[in-house]
Amino acid sequence: MSEVLVLLTKLRRLLKSRGRSPQEIDDLMQAAFLRLQVHCRNHVVQHEEAFLVRTVLNLSAEQGRRASRANVSTAGSDLPEVIDPAPNAEEILAGEQWLRRLEQTRTLLRPLKKLPISRQISR
Repeated sequence: MSEVLVLLTKLRRLLKSRGRSPQEIDDLMQAAFLRLQVHCRNHVVQHEEAFLVRTVLNLSAEQGRRASRANVSTAGSDLPEVIDPAPNAEEILAGEQWLRRLEQTRTLLRPLKKLPISRQISR
């Protein structure tokens, strides 16, 4: 049984050195052992440790490629949620329209300011 623990420790260290999280390490190791069991049904595996090391590395690389293609972090909850403070397109459009209406109203009011107060009241 100590050989298995040594192998598990070795695989964990290998995956940790590749930047994998503890959850990812557990998942990758479970998948590698499952592949070993499935492969042993139809084939003879002479070097089980080498098979597991190669499988874990391949699974890790595949997971990394999948994550980079999806442009999604595999860390998940380890990262804080980032909220973009910039307004969305609808808010920008509404603001621009409001500014245009404000400027139109302001230009309409300018001629009234130039009139003497007595003329403004008589209108």
